[in-house]
Amino acid sequence: MRRRLNTPWGEYELVSGEDELEAEDELLPAEEARTLLSSWSRDLENLLIFRKLVGGQDPRGGHPADNARVLRHLGREISDDRLRLVRRREVPVVFPAEAPSEAPEEVPELAAPDTVLRDLTIRLSIDPNEAEDDVFVLSSTDGSYRSEKSAKDDQTPGDAFLDLVYEDLDEALMYTLEHFTEPGAKPRIIFESKPFWEISGTPKKTPKGKKKKK
Repeated sequence: MRRRLNTPWGEYELVSGEDELEAEDELLPAEEARTLLSSWSRDLENLLIFRKLVGGQDPRGGHPADNARVLRHLGREISDDRLRLVRRREVPVVFPAEAPSEAPEEVPELAAPDTVLRDLTIRLSIDPNEAEDDVFVLSSTDGSYRSEKSAKDDQTPGDAFLDLVYEDLDEALMYTLEHFTEPGAKPRIIFESKPFWEISGTPKKTPKGKKKKK
């Protein structure tokens, strides 16, 4: 049994412990495999694969605790060598060469007690009537934040735009917005790895805001 995963970093596959590895397979250590699977579970297509492996249901609309159970199960399978993660081809990560002049020179400490949380309103040129079943997922690149919205969450009904509000974003993080049109389909990336100040239109950090709960 081999299941190819959806990841921008290269070709990775989940392989049953009973199957022989091929010459181009690079077997990853169990700890690294568990970390990567947890990170990639934010992709709906991968989560569908994970849940099918443990006999689960479609994760869209499911409770986060169910998804956590799936990842724990996969972790046990990898620890017991009943399931293995192999890398077949790695793609180098390329970062943007330019950075806006307003960007802070120093990266803030994410665990600082004075971290500020803010709400973010995003206006999309999408008619809510034509996207009733679509899902819009905003997630931070470090995996600490994920929120799903739909046309039902439109803040200004009656017009041809979709206005979505995502609550309690850490302004020190970077975010990606994905548009899912149907379960299992690859999402359309609206924006990727953008800092909060850029997508919110507030280039400078201000002292006001809600404090992160401990």
